[in-house]
Amino acid sequence: MTTTYTAKFHAPKWGENDGSKSVTNGEALDTLDAALADASPFAPDNSINLDSSGNLHGLTFGYLAGRIRSGNVVTIVAAGTLALAASATNYVEVATDGTVSTNASGFTSGRFPLFEVATNATDMTSVTDERCWLVVPGAPATGSLDTSYFADFDEDSASTTGLTWGYQAGRVRNDNATADVAAGTVTLTDAATNYVELTPAGAVVGNTSGFTSGRIPLRVVVTSGGAISSSTDKRAWISAGAGGAGGTGFSDFDEDSASTTGLTWGYLTGSLRNNNVITVVAAGTVTLTDAATNYVEVDSSGTVSVNQTGFTAGRIPIREIVAASGAISTSTDKRSVFQFSADFKSDGSVAMTGDFDAGGNEIRDYAEQTSAPSSSAGTLTIDCSAGSLAAVTLTENVTTLSFANVPASGSVYSLTMELTQDATGGWTVTWPASVTWPSGSAPTLSTGASAVDVITLYTRDGGTTWRAFAAGLGMA
Repeated sequence: MTTTYTAKFHAPKWGENDGSKSVTNGEALDTLDAALADASPFAPDNSINLDSSGNLHGLTFGYLAGRIRSGNVVTIVAAGTLALAASATNYVEVATDGTVSTNASGFTSGRFPLFEVATNATDMTSVTDERCWLVVPGAPATGSLDTSYFADFDEDSASTTGLTWGYQAGRVRNDNATADVAAGTVTLTDAATNYVELTPAGAVVGNTSGFTSGRIPLRVVVTSGGAISSSTDKRAWISAGAGGAGGTGFSDFDEDSASTTGLTWGYLTGSLRNNNVITVVAAGTVTLTDAATNYVEVDSSGTVSVNQTGFTAGRIPIREIVAASGAISTSTDKRSVFQFSADFKSDGSVAMTGDFDAGGNEIRDYAEQTSAPSSSAGTLTIDCSAGSLAAVTLTENVTTLSFANVPASGSVYSLTMELTQDATGGWTVTWPASVTWPSGSAPTLSTGASAVDVITLYTRDGGTTWRAFAAGLGMA
């Protein structure tokens, strides 16, 4: 029986380089070792998957060690094996906690695809590599990820001395903006564990507390006696060979010299991963605008486009091309292996747009924002986008109360107002007609100095009507 083992080469958010390799029977062992040498993390374990003749066999799939990063936590995953379902397509994937598993339904949202393994009643018949990281030509096919095969933000031995840690140049992408980071140094703290990391803005910094949420870990450096005693690489990506400034050592969506001419810019094929879905994009061309700067980018569906305004939020930059006199004058590669999601802000919080679907899961350990609006000349405006609790200190009678940035009709918005009298007291609030009360009567607020009243309101029609209740009066 002829069996096929297919290795595809992928890059993060891009890159199948049209380099699929299939081998059969006796060719498998030698050819696959060479092919899979390009992608060692979680690579198939040939000692388990192939028999002595180089054929796929059995229903046990072996994989080599790898490394995975979730946020600022890096997990080393040991080599292992999985029991496959017979006469099925098995989807091998790894979760963010490093658990490698398989199922016969399909790749799971939120997990990283590794392999599709087809089986008959007794044996594996084909293995297709679905990993979506950039491969490094010549990397070993055994053991865990060997990060010495890429240079971006690697340790620079020439500038590392004493309590100074030097790093090589690299590139970082924050949504649609890429930044080339020059080589530099970080000053370490003596007699401590130093955590070197990369910020979304491209700054390489160090601290002695731990890796910071929203930043990329680079190195753990332990110091003693004015010198480095140990230096541990914490980068958890496969980068582009001797990438230097990054991004130019792989072919996916790279410039195609054969189809680039005049005001036509050609690009090579590539692959794009959107969560657990991989899209292979064919080679093609875009038409440039003369006497302009052209921004070439790819969206999540795999459409490559160009505009003259700038890179678009939510799309991946590919190339910045300046055209003049009917020809290309400069062409700058903007692809980047290292990337930040625009959802993550510099303070570690997450910026979101649209609806959030928790999928029936519990939401725990969260906090809501508080605002502290104040009145002026009797007018008080509550900005609903500033928080769900408005803590108001009354310093005068509020004769005009309004609500700004109320969610649109069809959404329910709840607001709590904490009204505190100042040291003088005696201040009142005149409620607008849009605020309705039980039995049609607003409560009488406490007027004593420093008295506190709590009012709760909600609206489901964009603020046209507010249902209001006295949650607590005279609470001070």
